[in-house]
Amino acid sequence: MPHSDLGQRIADEVVASFGKLNIKSGKPGTRSNGVSEWTVLAGLVAIDGDKLWVVSLATGVKAMPDDVRSFSAGSIVHDMHAEILCLRIFNWYLMEEIRGKCERKLLEPILVGGSCGGTGSPKSEHSDVPDSDKDTENGPHAFPRFRLRPSLKLALYISEPPCGDASMTHISGGQSSWENLENKPSDHDSEPASKKQKVVRGRANFDNIGVVRTKPGRADSKISYSKSCSDKLCVKQYTGILNCITSLRVNPVYLDYLVLERSKYHCEDFSRCFRRRLSHPPPHGLEILTFDKNNYPYAKNPHRIPSALSLVYSGLTKTAQVVNNGVKNGAHVKNKPPKPSGASFLCRRSLWSQAQGEIPDFKSYRELKDGNRTRQEIKKKTRDDLGSWPECKDEDFSL
Repeated sequence: MPHSDLGQRIADEVVASFGKLNIKSGKPGTRSNGVSEWTVLAGLVAIDGDKLWVVSLATGVKAMPDDVRSFSAGSIVHDMHAEILCLRIFNWYLMEEIRGKCERKLLEPILVGGSCGGTGSPKSEHSDVPDSDKDTENGPHAFPRFRLRPSLKLALYISEPPCGDASMTHISGGQSSWENLENKPSDHDSEPASKKQKVVRGRANFDNIGVVRTKPGRADSKISYSKSCSDKLCVKQYTGILNCITSLRVNPVYLDYLVLERSKYHCEDFSRCFRRRLSHPPPHGLEILTFDKNNYPYAKNPHRIPSALSLVYSGLTKTAQVVNNGVKNGAHVKNKPPKPSGASFLCRRSLWSQAQGEIPDFKSYRELKDGNRTRQEIKKKTRDDLGSWPECKDEDFSL
């Protein structure tokens, strides 16, 4: 497929798929004061030759404050930015394929001896397969491994450049009223000095480039130590886009393309963010595709306000959910985790529960995260390479 029109084709496919969703409560609307809402849309698209199909869709611009982790117990989704949710539901879908709950359209098994269910050399094969304390490949309780089908490439469309270092030029030219860039004192000034000094919040200090940033937010809001989408996507060039659960069963999978509107793409920012600030080249660097015609009806606009809701959708299982404050819309309980029925199927607890019987047993979520030693080592090395990586509060729990 020629690259000249691939970006536009992907953008059109994502926007058209989103437009067909009959889930009005999750899409931006008009407030009672007559002001319209906007939100970021992200879509993960699988490419197989000339065929395109939408794997997952998500919207969202919100993140939960770090202090929520002290009581969330794995039942609250902390990062609700569209591109991160889009990859989250992709991992949920892969586990559905592994469980045999749907037709395997993306994965194929790796048979004993290294051969696969398909032909050709695997695109997602990588030397960094799990090196776990609880081996997933050998022994009497081994779990068979999978890989992404070799013919597939993956593209992530985003209606806005990812927050953080990759969008500093774009954002600095057009702040909207809710983007307060001043570093005013606020509730979180009680944080340890060593941690405060390392944090560059969201859109503050435009002249400070090439640094790790937290999610953007009002200067007077409680801080989220969730890292910017630019930083998270940068690290995923090394770790791949699998989470700590699916990586125990699937060989590393990488994004091939980021798809962005040409007028919002600044080559200098992306080159610095995804290449030049790193001391060693990524094993699977992102390629940028652009498009000119933007048909997305809820794009960011200075006369609109951001929507509080996130809509997530699996294009291959037709599964959808509206998320608000990190839980199912309407299930939020102040300063407490939601009732079990109110948790999103994309929260950590739900994703771990989904994988029961398909991965080794772990006593705690922390043990699960540390279970893939190689992945953790790659993640640490890359974060160290980027410099300061402010840690979120630990969120450990058991099922």
